[in-house]
Amino acid sequence: MEFYERNERMSEIMTVASLLNDAGLMEYGRLTRAEMIDKLRAMATHQKEKAERILCASDDEFDVRIVRGKIVQHLIKRL
Repeated sequence: MEFYERNERMSEIMTVASLLNDAGLMEYGRLTRAEMIDKLRAMATHQKEKAERILCASDDEFDVRIVRGKIVQHLIKRL
């Protein structure tokens, strides 16, 4: 039995892709190099679109709140 086969039963197998040890992506299972690069580029495209919306928005379009709790949020004050 190979070492990696024994090790697979003890922990999750993940595939990791990153760009020069910078932003990256981790997925469960074994994916090919091309699949991971496609997933990383798709994620970056989504983040770029989100960043462009934030940068182009007026101050009035933002919803800023003070809340209690990280998962279940209870509104304290809307700013």
